[in-house]
Amino acid sequence: MLARELMSTIVSSVSPSDSAFKALNWMEVFRISHLPVIHNNIFLGIISDSAIFDSGIFNEPLEEIADRFLQYYVSPTNHLFEIIDLCAQAPLTVVPVIDPETRRYEGLITQTDLVKAFSIMVNSNVRGAILVTEMHINDYYLSQIAQIVESNDAKIVSLYVTHIPDSMRMKLTIRLNITDVSSILRTFERYNYEIQVIFEEEDAMADILKDRYELLMRYLKI
Repeated sequence: MLARELMSTIVSSVSPSDSAFKALNWMEVFRISHLPVIHNNIFLGIISDSAIFDSGIFNEPLEEIADRFLQYYVSPTNHLFEIIDLCAQAPLTVVPVIDPETRRYEGLITQTDLVKAFSIMVNSNVRGAILVTEMHINDYYLSQIAQIVESNDAKIVSLYVTHIPDSMRMKLTIRLNITDVSSILRTFERYNYEIQVIFEEEDAMADILKDRYELLMRYLKI
């Protein structure tokens, strides 16, 4: 998914001549903490509620605190993962989409847009079992794991790798398109894979993705 496909049609921008108080009002309405400042469709920066409160300026125009504008943005062709990387570096509640050559403002991506895209990316609405296994990094062979699953007439719809801190081990979460995984488990055992957790309920995706969702929410400041 690219930035141009994720842009919101609801949240508006502010101009440098708008008052800081107006910007705060818009932030309250949309439940965000940042807004892009645009002049003649050119991106000037992002104003945050904390920058306004720190400045103590409320009735004056935003251009009075232009030195506090943040210069974070993505281009229309940036991928979802690149947008998430930006959010991890500089927690933002909105991400402006800008033509990097002309600084022309194209739109913005909200927290809700990112969450929806994340949900689609991980196939959260697909019914199927979830398997969790742990292994040494050197023992990870995606081709072998896929072969085990497909040899039992199933498909991998999502797969997530979580590295275990301060170790050479990793945790692998596999989402399948079937709920009966008894034959798959037996095959994994023959290949010496130790399955730690099995979720076979229809709504299991919400459980297994909880830690990743909370991580996303953390840097999105929800």
